Amino acid sequence: MKKIVLICTLAILSLNSFSQTCEEREEKLLATIGGVSGTMLYNTYVLIDVAKDAFVKKIYETEKVTQLMNSQKGMFDFLIKSFEDNLKEKVFSKENDKNFIESIAESIKGLKNQAALLLKITEDNIPSNTEAYTKQKEKNWTAISTLLGIAEE
Repeated sequence: MKKIVLICTLAILSLNSFSQTCEEREEKLLATIGGVSGTMLYNTYVLIDVAKDAFVKKIYETEKVTQLMNSQKGMFDFLIKSFEDNLKEKVFSKENDKNFIESIAESIKGLKNQAALLLKITEDNIPSNTEAYTKQKEKNWTAISTLLGIAEE
């Protein structure tokens, strides 16, 4: 009896998902992409800065920071290309969705720049490198917090 109830429940749920319009499914998928992207932006922003602090406090060696930032660079390149390809192909039907994706891509580019500036700090920890890093970090936080609707403190 339990198996029959489970099968019926699954059948009803699967039929319900097919009754949604393309627009309804698109909205749900875009909301999911937005949530995952926002989480990724926030966590990557934190990761880069934690790596910088660990390097400055001599917890991480140059090699560790280089490994972390280069692995991020590969992910950044993939995501930037993916988002830009979707924009070129006009995948997004609504202007606000297109603008949101453009904002995500720009934020990823900013994080990529922040990671590159961190690598410069590991090569030569001079004030101008640290100033450029701090400026990019602040710019990134403004973009990310605006995108995520996080109030400035």
